[in-house]
Amino acid sequence: MRVGTFRMLSFFLFLIAAGARVFGVSATATVNRDGNGNADDAGPNNLPLIPPWQQCSVFIAPTTRTNLNWGVFANRNFSLGEIVDISPLTVPIPDGTNAIERSVLNDYVYGYMRIIQKEPQQHQRQRQRQRPFIQKLYSVLFGPDMFYNHHPVQPNIEFTTFGREPSKDLPGAVNPQGFVAKRNIQRGEELFTSYNGKDDGGKDWFQRRGILMETPPLLPALSMDDKDDGNIFDRHSKEFCSKIYSGLGLPSWKDRLLPLLPKEYKLPFYTDLKWLAPSDAGLGDAKTKIGVRKGDRLEVSTALVLSHEFTKNTALMPLVYAWNDLHEDHQQALRRLHASQNDNLHLQYQGPDTSWTPINNFTNDNNNHNFKDLVLFPVAGNIGMVRRRTSTFDANCRLIVYPRSNNDGIEHDGASIGLLQQPVGVTIELIATKDMDESTTLVLDLVESVATPTEYKLLFSELKLTGQPFAREFFRDRRRIRIQQQQRTTTTTSSLNEEL
Repeated sequence: MRVGTFRMLSFFLFLIAAGARVFGVSATATVNRDGNGNADDAGPNNLPLIPPWQQCSVFIAPTTRTNLNWGVFANRNFSLGEIVDISPLTVPIPDGTNAIERSVLNDYVYGYMRIIQKEPQQHQRQRQRQRPFIQKLYSVLFGPDMFYNHHPVQPNIEFTTFGREPSKDLPGAVNPQGFVAKRNIQRGEELFTSYNGKDDGGKDWFQRRGILMETPPLLPALSMDDKDDGNIFDRHSKEFCSKIYSGLGLPSWKDRLLPLLPKEYKLPFYTDLKWLAPSDAGLGDAKTKIGVRKGDRLEVSTALVLSHEFTKNTALMPLVYAWNDLHEDHQQALRRLHASQNDNLHLQYQGPDTSWTPINNFTNDNNNHNFKDLVLFPVAGNIGMVRRRTSTFDANCRLIVYPRSNNDGIEHDGASIGLLQQPVGVTIELIATKDMDESTTLVLDLVESVATPTEYKLLFSELKLTGQPFAREFFRDRRRIRIQQQQRTTTTTSSLNEEL
């Protein structure tokens, strides 16, 4: 677990004591039409200009200058205290949950604090109300947030909670989490955080996991004056920048979060409203950031490999791609990963039987390779925010799992993606299957048929408790499917009884 709770808790408690208003900044600056350039540029090559929110501010990509596999890079300049990113989805999970503690998620999650106010019993007077207590939870963050690499000496970003959970007094509150710049950051820099914030620079965090802590070199930002250097980064950003936006937009920021922030104090973060999308795009409501053509890459990122056995009965289950819901080409890709020379399919496990030392449980389980226990968790980037195909919504994008087959019917590009070997996840990609205008709601060509009503209820409860925006259809469609399945089962049973 990456510990980043002390600053978060102190500011969270501070928000509870304050209720003043603060007002945001408005702007209308524009950036290049492809959405991948630096917003500070003036639109070279006579490209049409678009609003800054459609630009790619940060992106997840293989690290080219360190040996840390995946990393997150700044695609524009950031100032000290500026919000670098807001996680599009925060899913609090109870402390001690096996889905976290016995899986690779234990190396990725952050901390979440929930203030619990017990209501007085009927025989108690109002003045006898018990004092609130703090519940510790894990914070599973979508977007780039769990994929920032660690720097033991000079991290340039810091984990922060921006709001507070809704309450009777503030029913419209929202509690997003994300990262803030600790210093001025230049375009081209890799973004680093601290995994535990202790004086040892995180050494204990790595030792407990049996991992050698690396100190990434403090390389300067890529020089935009150097044509070769700048062109390399431009190609990198074009290949990996997402064309999807999801999460908190301008409406929730202005109407639900800004009223929580005190104006008479200097806040530890700020943002210019020009970087926020004009509408919310919560879970199940992810949209195209710009217009795309059929066959365009919408996003490429990584999915963590988890166990269905440990993930079930949690709020995470409706968010994963279960084996039975994957297409045949996805399943074949995972089999090819497992059959590769280096066995690149890893299912991390740690528990009391391993002295909490991580092992690859998929290959060490008496050679019983149970693929059906595997689930893919698309937590990096925005792919996991895209709703799935139902009888109501037709798909307009397709999931690719690497390594791709030679006859999948789609042109292969980005050889570096296909060859990337990940220690704990697999590379996934989302491809447009139709021409789409900007702000088109995306629908993935997968169904969800494994999660139970109880698991959906757990997820719905956390979304309500945190106040995050989400598409109601995400839950209504699933309920409709369950009802249809029950009706078909009832009809089949009745027909069988009649025959008998």
